[in-house]
Amino acid sequence: VDVERSIGSVLQALDEGRISEECINAHCSKVLAYKFALRLDNQPISAEGILQDLNSKECYQLISSLAEKSVTLVSDRRKKAGRIDARKSTLIALGDDENLRYRSLGDTLVTAREFYRYIDENYGKVVSYNSRTEQLPQLGKREQVVVEVFSAKQRYIDTLAAITKRCSNVVVVFYVNPYEMLTFKNSLRLDRNTVICAYEDTYHAQRAAQEALQGRIAFEGKMPVKISLER
Repeated sequence: VDVERSIGSVLQALDEGRISEECINAHCSKVLAYKFALRLDNQPISAEGILQDLNSKECYQLISSLAEKSVTLVSDRRKKAGRIDARKSTLIALGDDENLRYRSLGDTLVTAREFYRYIDENYGKVVSYNSRTEQLPQLGKREQVVVEVFSAKQRYIDTLAAITKRCSNVVVVFYVNPYEMLTFKNSLRLDRNTVICAYEDTYHAQRAAQEALQGRIAFEGKMPVKISLER
């Protein structure tokens, strides 16, 4: 966890109107309420060594375990999840530069590079489709395509619609919150698309989703809210 970067990201989201001050206050109040309930409200907190504590080996193991337990199989009518052959698949990442797979990941960067090297070496083709990409690669109708969604911008909603219309064998992995998934409702074809939710665009979430997609771990997550992706 990079504290300074996290604070900067929150402030940027506030400036851009993606979150409100009321939302921040509500989350802070929730944390403070739990601290009060646990009688931690009067205990002084030292900032000494806080980065080491937040980025400890135990912390990463816990985050990794939580990510694996969270990956949710939302829809799989064609029973494709857990049976993807990455070597015969094209992986397409939809998102802006700051939230695609190659962004800086703080203290996990070395581990992340190893994982992403694995992705690049094992998938038949890897495409980062961002705001500067002009067109999608040629895709066959029956080609196995795995689409990673990192952003709910209209450009990517339209791009996913084009992919699912062109290809009949598409797995969509969302790294956004469930409510943002609803914006893609008309881009999905649930009769032939497998839909997975990993909830956040972190290295641990991406690794866990790939492990589940290729059958190395089970899908154990449950949607925390009731949503319908049916058109």
